[in-house]
Amino acid sequence: MGAAVLVIAGAGVAVAQWHLDGFDRVGLDLDTARDRLDAATVQTHDGPGDVPFHELDLDVEIDGLLTTLILGSDATSPDEGDVRADAILLVVVPPDGTDPVLASIPRDLWVENPCTGEMSRINEGLSGCGDDVSGPELMAIMVEDLAGVRVDHYAEVDFDGFVRIVDAFGGVEICTEHPVRDARAELELPGGCVDASGEDALAWARSRRTQEYVDGRWRMQPGVNALSRDERQQDILLRVADRISSFESAGRLRAVAFGLQDAVVLDDGMSLTRAVALAWKYRSIDPDDVRRVTIPVVDHTTSGGAAVLRPQASLAELLTEELGKDPEELAGNG
Repeated sequence: MGAAVLVIAGAGVAVAQWHLDGFDRVGLDLDTARDRLDAATVQTHDGPGDVPFHELDLDVEIDGLLTTLILGSDATSPDEGDVRADAILLVVVPPDGTDPVLASIPRDLWVENPCTGEMSRINEGLSGCGDDVSGPELMAIMVEDLAGVRVDHYAEVDFDGFVRIVDAFGGVEICTEHPVRDARAELELPGGCVDASGEDALAWARSRRTQEYVDGRWRMQPGVNALSRDERQQDILLRVADRISSFESAGRLRAVAFGLQDAVVLDDGMSLTRAVALAWKYRSIDPDDVRRVTIPVVDHTTSGGAAVLRPQASLAELLTEELGKDPEELAGNG
């Protein structure tokens, strides 16, 4: 992934914080990016207050927390213009040794876009803000405003890269009660548990119209929606992470990471040595112990007729509840 996939073995974040020559890397200077957004706001809006920003004290050091924003996208090039995130995951590792938190953010979540000062789907942030702020930076800022925690590292994987990563880690187990299919997602799996390839895992994670074969006929699988897709994405990430516990050495893990250098885009703030050390340290964490957070949402139709999702709870408050205290209170403890 380019310079940051925090690999929390067995716990949940597993493929991403490696900084190697050959990786595609992106800068992640969020303070400067915010300054540029503020300047753009002055130039393009009539008066102050037109663009309310979420109250986030970025002067407070949150070094005690280690956070990684992981995106699945339809393109890996940071220079491509109109790209959108298909999956958005935020991993929060507390400094006190308690279990990490994995939060899913629905791609259609209706939030304020600090580039335009208007509401938009959160995944549109990956297109950036002109020449002032890159897509990764704008996405990180929008997630910071939503979650109330600073984003330390960034990893972006396109569909092909996702397939390669899953295959490199030996595939993942996917269990279904009945055979399932989705022609648009190119999904077709038998009932029961199977060791799925990267292609099958991608199809399962992206399927929005999953059908199941029950009593001799195909029917729509109950409960398939944006939140169920988020749960599948979490499951796959955790299962890939769990594969790290089977590596015989950190050197072997490093070799696999090196082989994936062109599969992902990472930020430029994490060295390979530290990333592998973190992955190795957390390799014994049980995926079932990872605290998983999903934002409750309701369907909403915008004035322009777009179908989006409105959040029904604050992600910042959900994270505070899981962490046991406001994230800023954890600063400097790790």
